[in-house]
Amino acid sequence: MLPPDYFDYAADDLLELYSKLDETITRDVVRRLVKTGGVSATADWQIQRLQESGVLLDDIIRRVSQLTDASDQQVKALFEDAGVQAVEIDRGIYQAAGLSPPPLRQSLGAMQILQAGMQKTAGHLKNLSMTTAVVTQQSYINAVTLTEMQVESGAFDYVTAIRNAVRTAAESGAEVLYPTGHRDKLDVAIRRATLTGVSQTAAQISERYADDMGCDLVETTAHPGARPEHQVWQGKVFSRSGGRGKYPDLVASTGYGTGEGLCGWNCRHSFFPFFEGLSSSAYPRDTLQEYENQAVQYNGEPIKYYDATQMQRAMERQIRATKRELAGYDAGMKATDNEALRNALNEQFQAASVKLSRQKSQMDDFLGQTGMLRQGEREQVLGFSRSQAQKAVWANKKAVDKYSGYRYNKDGSIAVTDDWTEKAHPKITPEYKPYAVIDTLSRGGKQVDRTIYDSAGKMVKQIHGSNHGHPKQHPFGTHGEHVHDYAWHDGADKPDRTTREVTEEEQIQHKNILGGESNDS
Repeated sequence: MLPPDYFDYAADDLLELYSKLDETITRDVVRRLVKTGGVSATADWQIQRLQESGVLLDDIIRRVSQLTDASDQQVKALFEDAGVQAVEIDRGIYQAAGLSPPPLRQSLGAMQILQAGMQKTAGHLKNLSMTTAVVTQQSYINAVTLTEMQVESGAFDYVTAIRNAVRTAAESGAEVLYPTGHRDKLDVAIRRATLTGVSQTAAQISERYADDMGCDLVETTAHPGARPEHQVWQGKVFSRSGGRGKYPDLVASTGYGTGEGLCGWNCRHSFFPFFEGLSSSAYPRDTLQEYENQAVQYNGEPIKYYDATQMQRAMERQIRATKRELAGYDAGMKATDNEALRNALNEQFQAASVKLSRQKSQMDDFLGQTGMLRQGEREQVLGFSRSQAQKAVWANKKAVDKYSGYRYNKDGSIAVTDDWTEKAHPKITPEYKPYAVIDTLSRGGKQVDRTIYDSAGKMVKQIHGSNHGHPKQHPFGTHGEHVHDYAWHDGADKPDRTTREVTEEEQIQHKNILGGESNDS
């Protein structure tokens, strides 16, 4: 038997290796994307695309092969530790019943099961990793093809197209593709495969000892937060043969041997020997009822413990995904010689840093309210280095300070937070960042326009330095300079817009786009 909490940390060392592989793959894809150069010559671009994707596949396969030697050793250590623990717990029960089972390493049959389980899981992990290489190669081909189409169609300039491709690669990370067509992140697939392999191997060893000791009855383990379909059978006694009257059949009742059942996918349950007349249940009815009804408080509402664990898992996945993004943007900034692209990726890095800070704060609040324990290893992308983490912290601090309120220069003009007049940028949207002040170009680059957002990040004002060539629609000021005000109403997707003259105060605040020069503070 393996206790339920054994599965919480069993695969951590192995996951560290595969997390490094995940980050390496993401960095490789991003680095190649930003190194692709121009896309004006379609034939040359297609040749380069195919060559690069082939090199990418070769690189990933080489890294997988290097990793496998290390992971094979870790798989072996993990399985041996699990086998010893499972057998020692069961041996104590057998000895209490007057039986003398041998230690694991003295049982030839049990050791054969252990070896088979190790080889099966190691092979499965290698297959998952090789599948990742193929999926990543196709993802790279898709990314550069889309970039080519966006640039040649005129829909995006080169910098924007590459930036979009880098964002997609950074957000995706390494994935595995199952024969069914289902996709999983590499870390999710590795954790599931490893823990399922350990659980099933330990269960088969327990079965072998039960056969040798003539033990038909077993009791399943139990824990709080079990998935609802497993709650019905956890902590109960079953018959392995199915022929013991009042004791239900183990396989029929628990789904033992299937992916959905006992010792299946991500299942933390196992079982241990039970001797009628000698053993007493480890899980009395009131304990099982307490497990089933256990709840936590979140935002003033009770939540089932199982639902709370699923909420925590979702937050952990979001944190890992954002860390993968940061690693990708960092790789892109280091790989490109294009200053405009580097600036665009730096903007992405800062935005992801703010998002990571927000996600961590949400997790802290959730854990504080519910009293649940943080499982830090589930939040890690372990290739996410200390230097990258520090960069993210500083980027978040700068972003928070930058958008904490309107700032003004010494001459009274307003400080611009986002100057998009000299580089590729996203379109102005009704909602952006709190207190943002954005400059953009219009009229073929002849005019600077300014958009201002309020404390909630909603657009409230736009300042224009001319009449856009439409004097009848904008009969204001000397050159048609005017202001659009935006009023937001509850439930509305878009604000109402009105147009008016520029006030004297606004003439000072926006003098650098309405006439005169601004002296930065």
